[in-house]
Amino acid sequence: MRSKTGSILLFICTAAFLSGFFFRSIVKIQSDYEADLLRVSRFTGSFTDLAKMFSGMARSQGALYAYDVLRKAKLPPRIDIHLLGHAIGDELFIQKGARGIWDCTQEFRNACSHSIVVGLFMKDGEQSLGQIADICRNAPGGSGAYAMCFHGLGHGILSATGYDLENAVILCKKTSTPEKNNREGGECVGGAIMEIITGGFHDRDLWQKQSKKYLTTSDPLYPCSAGFMTPDIQGMCYVYLTPHLLLRAGGSLADPRDESWSEAMKYCELLHDGDPNKGICYGGFGKEFILIALGKDIRKINDMNDVQLGILYSLCTLALNTFGVNECVRSAVNSLYWGGENDYHVGLRFCQGISQSDTKTVCFENLTGAVFYYSTSETLERTFCKDIPVEYTDICMKKLPKN
Repeated sequence: MRSKTGSILLFICTAAFLSGFFFRSIVKIQSDYEADLLRVSRFTGSFTDLAKMFSGMARSQGALYAYDVLRKAKLPPRIDIHLLGHAIGDELFIQKGARGIWDCTQEFRNACSHSIVVGLFMKDGEQSLGQIADICRNAPGGSGAYAMCFHGLGHGILSATGYDLENAVILCKKTSTPEKNNREGGECVGGAIMEIITGGFHDRDLWQKQSKKYLTTSDPLYPCSAGFMTPDIQGMCYVYLTPHLLLRAGGSLADPRDESWSEAMKYCELLHDGDPNKGICYGGFGKEFILIALGKDIRKINDMNDVQLGILYSLCTLALNTFGVNECVRSAVNSLYWGGENDYHVGLRFCQGISQSDTKTVCFENLTGAVFYYSTSETLERTFCKDIPVEYTDICMKKLPKN
């Protein structure tokens, strides 16, 4: 019979061994992590190669590990971090399937939840739409996360249909519900438009062939002007058409120049006054200008400095008419707040830096509307009303519930 002393010694030795094992494991993980951070910071290849690097990292170390590296790594300039988030999310879906949604965060403009619904649709097709709606209800983030989740679905639907945009629109519209004012279908179409303009990751050759069909030289506003784009979804098409307009104006998504953006915004004038899509067309530029001011690093929106916010406003003034500038600013401040996912203070600072008084008012009014639309906290709303400049306090206080 083993003595009590011997048992204690065995326990101590086992504990010491396990402690040493776990300590060595932690040291190795930390060493691998620091090596991966350094490897990313020194990367000089193409976006495709960088996406492959993150995909490989997610396969070998787990998707959550890769997301943490993406969260903290020093990245090359003008890298689309949202799409890198998609690349990691694709691996998360392979690893965990639909259950991966519980590991997602709202970071990188909801890239993770987008990947989960894309993966599910690519796997099960139209029969997965009901399950996807349930997944989107559990998408991480604020009250806007549910609708934004369907944007990701649009990417997957377009890919799954062989980049047949008309068919993708039909499928997207099946996701719409009256309870959400058919918002789901519109967001889905927005994802499909983004995919047809800048996608092609699932089948690049087919994408290049099909994109020429829908991104015509005869009509710069096509496919948003197409007959199959019904009024309930047409607006979201114009929101995401912006990069195509830049390319039509001779600009480059890798190196956008001021004169190209100004020329691109002129295409919005092809829409007649009174058409709500004219304002949406100008507004689409606002969301893109945030990326330009940040060098596409969407991780740093809350930390935008006054110089960057000034660049954002000056880019909106390239519209060269008050209507266009106001619509651009309206969209920009909405995107800064991103459905309540970001700190409203960056929006306040953006509005405060606008020199033109009428446009400044448009900015503050729109930010106030967005805060109250997405907020689920009266405390946050009251705090916001205290933080807004005093000349706009009345606008804010009128929205608070009467006590």
